[in-house]
Amino acid sequence: MGRLLIGLVVGIVLGVVATLAVQRQSRIPDSAQRHQATLFSTAPHFLELALPSAKTLDVSVESPSTHSVSYVYDELYDVHITYRQSNVIKQVVLPFGFSKGTPIVPTTSDFVIANDSATVVRQLTSPGSQ
Repeated sequence: MGRLLIGLVVGIVLGVVATLAVQRQSRIPDSAQRHQATLFSTAPHFLELALPSAKTLDVSVESPSTHSVSYVYDELYDVHITYRQSNVIKQVVLPFGFSKGTPIVPTTSDFVIANDSATVVRQLTSPGSQ
């Protein structure tokens, strides 16, 4: 009876430890999730630095990228950014990459060129309308 009780307690303890280990491992995001989270938070910042009159409205990340770039990367994403500039809502798609965990972002010139050829989503009729 004593051995059965000890075996039962050891089994329960091992089960609890294994369950906690699996839960902890599943909470740790993989590199792709971390990279996408980084892009969600930084893409609007870089757009608004390059285009001071722009206000970011929406960001989405797509992988794998459809762009071809002239640098070496580990991961490449298409970042779709919807933004308002004056009375126009526009959308651009720019490649953002990661090389050995370091983000590679488009240059200011890339943002300006993309803005010139951006897709116009909507033309607003007055400055205060949405």
